[in-house]
Amino acid sequence: MVKILFVLLTSSFALLTSSTVQAEDVASPSSFTVGAGYQYGGVLGARYHFQHDSHVFSAALGLVGGALGYQYFVDESQSHSFGLSLGSEALTSEDGFAVINYEYYPSGFAQSGWQFGVSAGLRREDEGGSFGDHGDTKTDPAAMISVGYKF
Repeated sequence: MVKILFVLLTSSFALLTSSTVQAEDVASPSSFTVGAGYQYGGVLGARYHFQHDSHVFSAALGLVGGALGYQYFVDESQSHSFGLSLGSEALTSEDGFAVINYEYYPSGFAQSGWQFGVSAGLRREDEGGSFGDHGDTKTDPAAMISVGYKF
């Protein structure tokens, strides 16, 4: 699962950064955020954003995992967004997680500043400890608060 996630993350990053811009189009902004939460790949991580209008695509790499995400801003000031994050992290969701997100950017997404959010969904975890796998996988609810800083 980790190898598949790594391939997905690197492929998505390449696709996001290699979009073509036609003469009449304006280049879409990209940015980085550091923080904690499922959107950041688990405990602590960095997230690359690629924005097009009200849509934001992201790829995150954390200390214990990674995630791919999508956000849609529901207001003109781009302070409130809803989205989806898919990924894996080694502590509680080795076999993956899928969560929906609400994120709040007090200064708006276009500005540097804090990000606060909540996530809820499902996570899949191997039964067993860090040094052994019993072959069983269980699915549990997932919920987490996220906090980050956008540069």
